[in-house]
Amino acid sequence: MEILSVIRDAGIAGAPLQYEWDVEVSRSITYPLEEEHPRLARAFELISDRAALALAMASAEWVAQRFEGIIDIGDALMRIEAGYAAVIDPRLATLPTPDEPFPDELQDAHGPLKLARMIITTAFEYMKDGEGVVDESLSMALLARHVCPQRKKYDAWLSAVLKGAAKHYPYVEDEPPEQQSPVPREFFDLTPDWTPAHATTELRAFLASLDPARNPYLIADEVLRAQRDPASVPPQKP
Repeated sequence: MEILSVIRDAGIAGAPLQYEWDVEVSRSITYPLEEEHPRLARAFELISDRAALALAMASAEWVAQRFEGIIDIGDALMRIEAGYAAVIDPRLATLPTPDEPFPDELQDAHGPLKLARMIITTAFEYMKDGEGVVDESLSMALLARHVCPQRKKYDAWLSAVLKGAAKHYPYVEDEPPEQQSPVPREFFDLTPDWTPAHATTELRAFLASLDPARNPYLIADEVLRAQRDPASVPPQKP
């Protein structure tokens, strides 16, 4: 995947590591207290589960790209791509919890990136169960806010995305994820002329770009082949 232009333009890649990182910080991100982030938590409650999963992947892109040039972000980017595929159909992805040995060096970079990959897994599993994904998306946003050197740029982006998602991909009580409209990655680039009318074409193009031979977190079977049929992409709701 090419880097989202909004992230590229933020100029966050390779910035010095000037934030605190330890077990307590990690825990506060993984298990945030709603009273500490009341407005943000409420904003996340207004979007659908599918939108929350897609937003978790987009925030994970901010986290990963922030470490470009500092540590290897290849595995994270493949997981993110598979996560976007799961927004369309969870059967397209397999996202196990990362369990590789923790490096001794640059732990302030490896730690947040590993947490991002862990949140991707948890959000994916919750999406399949139909609950809890909004909380994981909130955690990913808090992680991105913590590590991004241009926090104001991320915050402005997040605010705009949440407003747009609440409008185009809102939470509807008792609506299961499989009945919700999938969110294309392009939605998160915040181009002025984007409308839901573009979504189906963008989702089809994304499916056509997937290569399970290159990405081990994608499922290479009849599910992907069937999803590449233009008629299989779930329609956008008016």
